[in-house]
Amino acid sequence: MELLTEGLDLPTRQIVRDIIKIVKSGEEGTYQLPLELTGEDYYKHDLIVFFDWNFNWKEPNQKYFVDGNYDDKTESTGIVLFMNKDYYPESLYDLIADLNDIVRHEYEHHMQFLGLRPDEEYSDLPLSKQPKSYKYYLQKHEIPAVLQGFRRVMKLKNQPLDVVMDDWYSRTFTEKGMPKKSYEKLKTELKNEYEKRYGKKST
Repeated sequence: MELLTEGLDLPTRQIVRDIIKIVKSGEEGTYQLPLELTGEDYYKHDLIVFFDWNFNWKEPNQKYFVDGNYDDKTESTGIVLFMNKDYYPESLYDLIADLNDIVRHEYEHHMQFLGLRPDEEYSDLPLSKQPKSYKYYLQKHEIPAVLQGFRRVMKLKNQPLDVVMDDWYSRTFTEKGMPKKSYEKLKTELKNEYEKRYGKKST
């Protein structure tokens, strides 16, 4: 199982490189990857990525908005990116880290769908029926995906889990979206899960 986990670092890096290559080209739009860059149909484990982006993000003091999701009907990951040109290209450093987190997270859901993870880590529960609070991230299928995304950033930036999680919270949520008190509960739970899986190397 660990070999399958570690083996996803390379395809994660490749997907992020492909996305950054498109962003640097300045050609806004929707892309099917890797097809439209290399002519290949899939990334490792037959994953397709649909990437949609533009420079139309105008929220004050926000460098960009980026999000991802996994669709098991098409066995594909969708990545949406809206960038604020006022912060470009300085924003690429943070963006690369966020993309590594998101891509690795969604790759984990792909592996769950393919049956390459324990059965209890797969869920076909519709999003509408999943928790809306911080408990969303503590579902059995979300915990491993969240932690794998964090681990990818920990390797990339050589930072401990605490720093990666705090940075993720500050860039992803507002106080209204997830109150600090809820985040502290989530952080404690995720750190416990991390230590159960990987040992006490989180700080």
